[in-house]
Amino acid sequence: MKNRYLKLSDAKTVSYQVNPIGVNEVSIYMENSGVINQVILSGAHTAKLKTGLTGTYPVGEQSYPFTYNAGDRVFVSFTYDDLMTASANVKLKCTDN
Repeated sequence: MKNRYLKLSDAKTVSYQVNPIGVNEVSIYMENSGVINQVILSGAHTAKLKTGLTGTYPVGEQSYPFTYNAGDRVFVSFTYDDLMTASANVKLKCTDN
């Protein structure tokens, strides 16, 4: 599996665990409640967010801010720009409550 980079809020020190779900999907365990204001991708496009295994990804554009509660697993799905390299960076711009 290729390396992925995840950076959370610049305003606070936060610690989240990133878990690969598949080749183009990761889940993040959110320790605190808050919002995701933006997802920035390099090497990928079409980021979609959902909360929990039973949540659903939006059909159209992803809307922000995306709210999460403490203890939620936020899933991030994306599509690689180049399937031959299957390498991407995912950056979440978050604000914890």
